[in-house]
Amino acid sequence: DGDPAWPAGCIERFGTEWVQRMRLIVTRMKLREWCHSSRDAFDKIDRDGGGSLNRTEIAVGLFKMGIWLSPPELGAMMGVLDSDGGGEVEYEEWNRFWNMHIEVQGGK
Repeated sequence: DGDPAWPAGCIERFGTEWVQRMRLIVTRMKLREWCHSSRDAFDKIDRDGGGSLNRTEIAVGLFKMGIWLSPPELGAMMGVLDSDGGGEVEYEEWNRFWNMHIEVQGGK
């Protein structure tokens, strides 16, 4: 039936969670590599200078930093970032995300 090297249910139990953790680690690494601070990252992504980030700005900005998110991943990230549900990410929302997920473990 299955591959004897992998216990039954191994991929279902560990695969998705592991991938999500690795994506966060890579995202954290790339953002730290490209940006000096939460404000620096926000300003680099805010292409139109409007003071908030829309879905396209986030996708394009992260892509330019070497972070590609699939549409479902981008949707999940927007769900986390856009805490007030306004459809755009304000700096305060971005900064909260940065402090919780990027600037952990002695980050910049």
